[in-house]
Order: sequence, then C-alpha cells, then structure tokens
Amino acid sequence: MENQSTQQPMVAVAVAGGGGGVGRTSIAVELAIAFGRIHESVWLLDASLGFGQVDLALGMLPTNVIEDVCSGNASLDKVMVQHPTGIKVLPSSRTPSEQPTVYTVAAIVESLRELEQPPEVLVIDCPAWSNEVTALMESCADFVLLVVRDDPVSIQDNIIQAKRLQVQYGIRKFGVLINQYTRNDNGASFFNLFRSTAERFVDAVFLHYGTITDDPAFAKARRSQKSLAERYPLNPNAQTFNKVARQILMSPFTSTDGRLSFSKVSGH
Repeated sequence: MENQSTQQPMVAVAVAGGGGGVGRTSIAVELAIAFGRIHESVWLLDASLGFGQVDLALGMLPTNVIEDVCSGNASLDKVMVQHPTGIKVLPSSRTPSEQPTVYTVAAIVESLRELEQPPEVLVIDCPAWSNEVTALMESCADFVLLVVRDDPVSIQDNIIQAKRLQVQYGIRKFGVLINQYTRNDNGASFFNLFRSTAERFVDAVFLHYGTITDDPAFAKARRSQKSLAERYPLNPNAQTFNKVARQILMSPFTSTDGRLSFSKVSGH
C-alpha cells in the first residue's frame, strides 16, 4: 500500500453513467479498492437506494443500510461495514420502499459532512436511472466519472446526464471511463467519437481516463464474491484501475462552491 496521508478535505468521486448494464457498480468497487492502495481511509457509498448491489459484489451481509441513516434509525458507524481490502462500505437496501427524493440525498450528504474524521476518499456508486435525484447526488461530488459503453444507448444516456449536470449545476468537466470494450485498440477512437458527439450538446470538457476491456475474469471474480483486484491482482484491467485512481487524484477538481457538497470545504 502506498498510503499517503493528507490534510486535504475529503475527495468525493461519483461513478456515474446513465442507463443500466454499463458495469457501474463493478467500476465503483474496483476504483475504491484502487484508491485504498493510495490512501488509508476510503469509503464506498452505494447510492442506488433500494437497488443496492455493492454488498452482493463484495460478499457482504450488512445488518443496516444507508436508508436507516436517512430515517434516523441508525448512525453511519452502525451502517458501515469494513471489507478485507481495508475499504469501508455504506451499503444500500435491495428492497425498494419509498421513492428517493432530494431530501434523501440531502440527509446522506449532511450525515457525511458532519463527520469529525471524514474519509480521505469517498466513492459513490450512483444510481442507473437519470433523474433529478441522481443528478443532485452526482453534483455533490468533486469529480464525476462517466462510465460509457460502446453502444448508442450508453452514449445517449451519458450525454443526457452530462447535459443535466452542466445546465443545472454548472459542471463543465467530466472524466470518461470506457467499459466492457471489445475492440482491439485502447479505446481512443471510440472516446473521440463520444467526445465529439457529447460536445455538440454539452458545454463541457470530456477527458479519457482509461479503458476497461470486456473480460470474463470479472464474472469469475464476482461468482466468488470477490473483486477483480482480490481475485486476479495482476490482471491488466486491475492495473488499469490503479492508474485511473492515481490520475483522478492528480486532477483539478470541480469547484463545489454554491451547491450542496459532500465536503465541508468546497472548491478544493
């Protein structure tokens, strides 16, 4: 572990991307573990309220869930579960109850802002659906990473979500991680296509942070309820996640001044 202690405010990274089936949860899990190789304190929030998948991906059996914090029935420390890799997970329920609202998001954000010792990095596994609640959750982060597949629906859904974030919250920089890529190149040609299309509709900058190939090792790792990094640490995709994590931490973050933010100190 590289463990570099820092006095900077918590960095919140939203793993986003409109639509289902893009592999967002797997990306969030692997990125959180990669961040954990750099920093001692990394938390992973499953924000897919009522449709949680992070606990399943990591083989966890949580007693409480993040919805219990929103309802006032549990504190964050009662919800948090430590994973063997060292990251701490805030799981979500897999039983839909009430529709999440902006007040639900505000309750989660405020509970994290009130922490005396926040994590160094917070990774948010954002919901699949594109709506006002999801956009608010993503806008509270310092960095938004769009997970994009090489298909028209994924391209369209990501552009719609990026447009919403740009217009409503002034976010004008997005990281892009290409996932489940099947072509025999590094994804640069597809990224250029995505970027040129996105910039026609969204007044923002899109930056390519990496390409994750379509790899059966993900499914094998998940069947054993382990992350790719745990099951196959030398896998090229596992190494890519390490590079992406370092690259994100070296990026200038979007200023959160003037809007709800996970961090007490905004605009770092």
